[in-house]
This record gives sequence, structure tokens and C-alpha cells, in this order.
Amino acid sequence: MGGDTGDFAQGYVIAHELVHLLQGDRTQHAENGIMRARWTAADSETFLWNARLTPSDTELVRLGFSQRLGQRTQRLASVASGRE
Repeated sequence: MGGDTGDFAQGYVIAHELVHLLQGDRTQHAENGIMRARWTAADSETFLWNARLTPSDTELVRLGFSQRLGQRTQRLASVASGRE
């Protein structure tokens, strides 16, 4: 059961943009993988079988989560102490 290449492309674009959101302030493009800034027609065939985040992309997602968790913890502490 295969999908149209355009269907896959839309999925990868959505994944790419979600990773930007997850990375937070440190978001950036990579030279390879889903987080490339520009994709070519040849990339569509590669992505069908090998769409991955690079280790650097994954680390930026982790840092983005850590940043948001720290901000949330600070807000909760402010509320608990009555400063907010």
C-alpha cells in the first residue's frame, strides 16, 4: 500500500515544522534529514526510506523541552509563592 509522493512530502513538511516548534529558541536547519532548509526532487525518494532527525536535531529538541520545562517550573514557583 503506497501513498502519493506528495502525501509523503506534506507529512515531512509537517514534521519539519513541528521540530522547529519543539526546538524552541535554538531551532535551526540541518545539512541532512528532515530539518534541511531546502529539499530536492531526489530527496523525496530518500525520505521514503530514510527520514530521520540528525543527532544534533534531537539534542535541540531535548534542549527546547528543557527550556520550556524550566520556564514552567519558574512560573509555578512564582504562583506558589504568591508573587504572581
